[in-house]
Amino acid sequence: MQRLLPHRGRVLRLELLQLPRLLPAPPPLAFTITPAGLVEWCREPVDADLRVRLDAANPAALAFQALTGQMPPLVIEGDVQLAGDVDWLLKNLRWDVADDLERLFGPTVA
Repeated sequence: MQRLLPHRGRVLRLELLQLPRLLPAPPPLAFTITPAGLVEWCREPVDADLRVRLDAANPAALAFQALTGQMPPLVIEGDVQLAGDVDWLLKNLRWDVADDLERLFGPTVA
């Protein structure tokens, strides 16, 4: 939380490029940094201070990379300091992927 406090009010957007048509389209993946230094999902599209683009043409390969701890190629645009702090968080926090997938796509996909 301390790392994100200086960025309160800023928005991070994750954009999945070339997602296969067979998969349901995900909701907008934009997150606002709260005054407490937490990350909150934005349900409505908003302008982003930091955009992270991910080629999602092969979801199985992405899942395999995530499970093996490899970072997929990303295109990052926007605030450099916010990008650095988000990178540190991604490298040092554990993520319950199944729980988040269930919220986005339902229990069957998760």
